[in-house]
Amino acid sequence: MSLSERAEEFLDHMKRVGIDLASYREKGLLKYYWLPLAKDARVLADKVVEIVVTEKPQRLVIDTLTPLLKALRAGASREFLHNLVNLVTKPSRITVYALLEVPHGSRTIGYGLEEFIADAIMLLRLDEYRGIVRRTLSIRKARWCPQTRMSYGFEITSRGIVVYREYIGGVKGRFDLSQKHSTGVPELDKMLRGGIPRGAIVVISGPSGVGKSTLALTIIKAELERGGKPLYVTFEESVEQVRYIARTLGIEGEFDIISLSPLGITPSGLYSIAIDRMDTYKPTLVVIDGIGIVLKWYGEETGLNLVRTLAYEAKLRGITTILTSLEDLLSGAGSPSLSTIADVLIGLGFERDNDVIRRVIAVLKARGIVHDTRVREIVFEQDRISIDKYERGASGINKP
Repeated sequence: MSLSERAEEFLDHMKRVGIDLASYREKGLLKYYWLPLAKDARVLADKVVEIVVTEKPQRLVIDTLTPLLKALRAGASREFLHNLVNLVTKPSRITVYALLEVPHGSRTIGYGLEEFIADAIMLLRLDEYRGIVRRTLSIRKARWCPQTRMSYGFEITSRGIVVYREYIGGVKGRFDLSQKHSTGVPELDKMLRGGIPRGAIVVISGPSGVGKSTLALTIIKAELERGGKPLYVTFEESVEQVRYIARTLGIEGEFDIISLSPLGITPSGLYSIAIDRMDTYKPTLVVIDGIGIVLKWYGEETGLNLVRTLAYEAKLRGITTILTSLEDLLSGAGSPSLSTIADVLIGLGFERDNDVIRRVIAVLKARGIVHDTRVREIVFEQDRISIDKYERGASGINKP
C-alpha cells in the first residue's frame, strides 16, 4: 500500500535499482494499492484495515504511514496502530513493514508510540562522508535476536541493496594446499614449495618502486597461462596504464581490471563494487593493488577492516587474493594487523651493496608450508623475473 505514489511510478523506480516487481504483479504474487489521502483520515485508516482483512497477505508494506498518523493525531494514531497490529495482522501472522519518515534532527520516530508497537526498528540515514553521499542502516531493535552490531553502511545499486558487513567474527573459508597457483617465478615457487595455495590471502609488501605491481602482474600472467580468470583491482593506475604495463610484460590474455579512487567512494560503496564484480565475473584470483591508499584515505582502522572484509569474502568464495602494501616489512616496519590477514606474506625491499642498489625478497610467512626463509636477491628484467642464488649476509648481499 502506498500513500505517496501510483503503481506505475513505484514499479519504474524499483526497476531502476534492479528490483523487477512488475513480473510478480503480473503473476498475481504482488498487489499494489495506491491510497491518496482523504479529508477524513479515519476513512483512510478504515480502508487500510479493510484491504488487509480482505486480501490476507503474507507480507504487508505500507509506504509511508507518516502522513496518515499525522492526520489522525496522537490518540487516534495509537488506536489505529493497536487495532491493525493486535486485531488484524498478528492473529493472521502477517509480517508488516511500515515505512515512516524521520524529520531532520529528530531522534523520535513519529509520535514515539510506533517504536513500542514494533518488533523491530531499522533506521535509515543519509549524510555526508568527506563530501560523498553516505547511507547508513541502524538496527535499533529486534525482539527475536540479540544484536552484536548496530550500524551498517549500505548502497543502492543496479542489483538492489548491498549491505556492507565488516568482518567482526570468525573466519570462514579455507585455502587448499593440494592446489597451488604458480607465481610465474620458478625460484619463488620453490621457496613456497610449489606456489601459492588456492584460496590463500597473500600480502606482497615493500616500499614504492620495489616491484610489487610487477610481481602481481607476473602472477596474473601465470594464472592466465593455466586457464584461470584473474581480476585486477587498482587504486593507483588507470585501466589503460595497467593494460600497457601488462603488454610490456608479455601478458597476451585478457583479464578484468577495475580502477577505483577511494576519494569518491564510501567504504560501503567500494565493498559493493568489489563484491558485485566477484559474484558476476567469478575470478579464480584477485589482485588488489595499492591498499596503502585505502588505509590513508579511510584511516587505518576503517581501511584495514575494509581490506580484511574483502579478503575474507574472497576466501569464502574460494578465490585466491593478492594484496600489495607499501609497508617495508624487511626493514622491520609494518602493521601487525596486516600480517594477521595474510596466509602468505612476501616481503620485497632495497639493499645497498657498495655503490649498487639491489632488490631483495623473502617469504616471511606461509601457513602450513615449510618455506624458504632466506633473504634472496630478485632481478626484474624486461620479460621475466628471476631470483638469484645470492642471499643476504651480515654485511649485505653475498654468495652463499
